[in-house]
Amino acid sequence: MSASCRLPGAAIGLLYSVIWLLFYLSHALECLDNPNLWYFPGQPLVEQLPVLICLLILVLQYARTCMGELLHRCRPHGASLPEQRIRLSGHHVTHIRDLLRRRTPAEELQRRKHLEIGSFSALPLYRPAGWFRYSARIVATFLVATICLYEFGILSYVGVNSLITGLQRLLAVYSNLLVLVAPSLVGPALQFLTVSRGCYMIAFVTSSVLLVCYMLCALVRYRTHRLRLQRGDTSFLPRPRDLPHPGNMLSESMKYSGIQIAYFLWGYYMLQLMLFLVAMVTSYFLVLPLLGLVSSLYLQPLWTLLPTVVLSLLVNYVQIIVSRKALLQDHRCRRRRGRESAKALALNNRRVYHNFSYFLFFFNILLGFYSCLLRIAKSILLGLVFLARIDRSGLMQGYQHWDYGYMSYVSFLHVEHAHCHPVLVTFCRLLLQGNAARGRSCTPAEEGQLLADDQLTEMEQGSVTPLARWARLRWWKVYTLLRNPQLQRPLAAGIGRTT
Repeated sequence: MSASCRLPGAAIGLLYSVIWLLFYLSHALECLDNPNLWYFPGQPLVEQLPVLICLLILVLQYARTCMGELLHRCRPHGASLPEQRIRLSGHHVTHIRDLLRRRTPAEELQRRKHLEIGSFSALPLYRPAGWFRYSARIVATFLVATICLYEFGILSYVGVNSLITGLQRLLAVYSNLLVLVAPSLVGPALQFLTVSRGCYMIAFVTSSVLLVCYMLCALVRYRTHRLRLQRGDTSFLPRPRDLPHPGNMLSESMKYSGIQIAYFLWGYYMLQLMLFLVAMVTSYFLVLPLLGLVSSLYLQPLWTLLPTVVLSLLVNYVQIIVSRKALLQDHRCRRRRGRESAKALALNNRRVYHNFSYFLFFFNILLGFYSCLLRIAKSILLGLVFLARIDRSGLMQGYQHWDYGYMSYVSFLHVEHAHCHPVLVTFCRLLLQGNAARGRSCTPAEEGQLLADDQLTEMEQGSVTPLARWARLRWWKVYTLLRNPQLQRPLAAGIGRTT
């Protein structure tokens, strides 16, 4: 597609893509003739669907390129090569115009909330920004990840269901022998296989939906982080001393695509396994005993733990209610965030506070044991659930540089920010346009249109005095600093070092 001779390159690409499309399509249709080899009808076609769609897109793109080149050559003087010009990206220009537009603080806050999502409930409210474009690398990464998840999802679905079906058939074949050896195991074994199939289907559907949501959230987080970096906000990143060397950062950024896809696949399978185990435990220790399908002895762990959990929650909520109603002074103050007011953190009854602390001291030790176990369970649960998300670290602050997946994402963000900043890219293209315009010895009006400023053209032509040129440049610098307060501190620090 990027060849200098577009028509021969597009023709060769079209021929190559059509041959591969026909090969894969004929192979899938040929495999459909043997339905006994597959778990469900049309399985070969479903497995090859991403490959067929990609090849079809390539065929259409190459055909479109060929038609465009043929129509161009059919016109008068169409065979001559068009003049190569450096063009500005439309979304970059829109972004810069949006930056130069003055906004109130409320409008800026609303604009930032429009671009961010904080929970899964906000996903339907996601609206794309017309002036932001995802880079080709991030799009290719998530596209390949989607194809891999589709293929591996079908593979796991077919494999697990085929295994359960094979065990059920094996159990049906040897049921007479098992009745003679262990008659009480045939019914529970069949029930276990049936429950396992249902639990796996729940885990498969839930994990697939969650992975799709994770991918959407990861894309939105990438856009949010890119925009925050463009504003100079690095508060969400590790400390500068924890960042790798620029050479190592470039190396880590090259690993991001492969690491992200691998984390998606590992997270998908770990999520399936965890949800399957949770569904099995819930089925055998809660649902099936209540339905009377298994013995009521399975409910014994629940009845043993329930009084302790209820008592702990009750005492905990009693402490919260007493602290809010009886131990705080009735002085209202506005919270740091929001317009709601709450009681100030000031004790009212010190004796009651110390009595509560003394009498509940040993109970809080017991509560600490349970909270420690709960913390371990939460860490394992959240670590497995968010394993696929490398846009946030699974380690505590200060140890984030040990998370290689997260550091590859951070390095990729820095490389993208350094080479894809819309203001920097547009500025470089304007300079290249100016050089190209002077190389073509164009008219002053055309050069002014390319540079989007007639005053710059007048200055280059020497129609203003050096003093006026110096005053104008100083005025532009002051205007830029006033409109960009984040640039004032680095400039002041640089001036202080020079003086």
